[in-house]
Amino acid sequence: MKRFGKLSADIAAATLCCVLGAGVAHAAPDDATAIGGSASADDLGTDATTVVGGGTWSYGVIGHQVVSAYDNRRYTHSTSVKSSGVTKSSGRIAKGKIAGASRPKALWGNQAFWAIY
Repeated sequence: MKRFGKLSADIAAATLCCVLGAGVAHAAPDDATAIGGSASADDLGTDATTVVGGGTWSYGVIGHQVVSAYDNRRYTHSTSVKSSGVTKSSGRIAKGKIAGASRPKALWGNQAFWAIY
């Protein structure tokens, strides 16, 4: 439980960092060697957390932002969000570090993505 509390704090910090604009703009992962997934952030009350690809992925609409944070201790990884047809990505992040991305939410079509390499 202590590890989960730290992970939650790390994800919250990454999300805050992204909301403040520290993310880097990139296209969605398109590397043929990447393994990943996506989810709609429109159907969520606030946010969701799930274990995918060997890491922990949190995503959703928080306030006026669509956010995504992905922590994977085994693989290089990334996360992205898409709203209003624009995608913002964390870029590739080293294993053991948290990837985060955010954008202003749209009325619909908000999506979150994760990938491992």
